[in-house]
Amino acid sequence: MKIDKEKLMEYKPHAYIFGGFCVSLLIIFFILDSWILPAWIHGGEIVTVPDVTGLPLHEAQAKLEQAGLNYHIYTEQNNDEYPENYVINQNPKPKRMVKSGRHINLTISKGGEPVIMPNIMFKPLRYARVALMERGLYIGNIEYVFSDSVGVDTVISQNIRPGKTISFGDYVNLVVSKGMEAEIEVPNLTGKTLAEVEAILEASNLQLGTINSTYDEIYAATYLRNTVVGQFPSPGNVVVKNTKIDITFFR
Repeated sequence: MKIDKEKLMEYKPHAYIFGGFCVSLLIIFFILDSWILPAWIHGGEIVTVPDVTGLPLHEAQAKLEQAGLNYHIYTEQNNDEYPENYVINQNPKPKRMVKSGRHINLTISKGGEPVIMPNIMFKPLRYARVALMERGLYIGNIEYVFSDSVGVDTVISQNIRPGKTISFGDYVNLVVSKGMEAEIEVPNLTGKTLAEVEAILEASNLQLGTINSTYDEIYAATYLRNTVVGQFPSPGNVVVKNTKIDITFFR
C-alpha cells in the first residue's frame, strides 16, 4: 500500500496541536490535584506550608502553628547530619498550598547512629584523634599535665570510659601528658643577700621557701651578717620547676 506524503504533511500540524493539548491537560490536572481540588473538596482557608526542615521540633511546631497548621511525627530516624529532635523531612513540602489546620508529617532525627567508645588511653594524641574521627567522634577539651611515666603527647585518660555506647558526633575530653617536668639544678645561694636570693631563684624558676635565722658567731669570721649561710635542698641537687628552697641567714 502506497503512503500519500502530501496527506501526511496535511495531518502533521494537527498532530502538534493535539500533542500540545494533551500536555496542557496534564499540567492542568497536576495543578487541580495538588492545590485546587483539595481546597475545593475540604473547604477552609488555604495557607502556604512553611519550611521547617532543620529546625528543632519546638521551633517547627511554633512555625506551623503560626501558619495555621498542625504537625504529626511520621517517623524517627538516626541521622548523622541533624541533632536529636530536629526535623529531617516534611510532607507536604514547603511552599505547597494546603487547607488551614492540616497536619504536616514530620520525620524527626534521633541523632547519630550509636557508637562504641574506643580505648585511646596511653595512645599518641594523633592516633586518638584519627580513631575518634573514624567513628564520627570529636576531641573536646584537652588538659595537658606533667607525667613521669607517660610520654609527651600521649593520652593519660578519657572522660568517657572505653566500651560505653554514645552518640555519633559526641565530644570526648582528654588528659594528655606534657612529659616529665623540667629538671633544674639548685643554685648555690651561700653568701647572698635576700634580694640576691630572690633574683636568683626567680631566674631559675624556683621559689623561696622558709627563711630561718642563726646568730651563731661561728659564721662571723666567714660571712657578712644578713647573708645566707645554709640552704635546703643543697646546691647541685636536681629538682623540678617551682620547688621551694629554704634558706638560713646569719644575723
